[in-house]
Amino acid sequence: MRYMRWIGLGLTIIFMGACSSAPQGDVTPTVEAILSSATPLSTLTMTASATIVEQTLEQVSVSSLTPTATAAPPTETYTPSPTPGPYEYTIQANDTLGF
Repeated sequence: MRYMRWIGLGLTIIFMGACSSAPQGDVTPTVEAILSSATPLSTLTMTASATIVEQTLEQVSVSSLTPTATAAPPTETYTPSPTPGPYEYTIQANDTLGF
């Protein structure tokens, strides 16, 4: 049984050696430069500027601490559309319930 393992290991090494990534035969890959035909984009330059914004706070007085109830928005009720039917069907030979 041990010789079967060694034979299997040897065959695996032989097959792995045959699977190289090198080109087969007389084919030699060539490398070719690809030139871009796109025009260069203009660059956007931003300058910093300061803006002064004045904010005014308004004081509001609260007359009641008890919350008041407000009406909830109305909800839509689904109304099913009428289904046409009933249909009549006469069972025939070889009919099944499947599709």
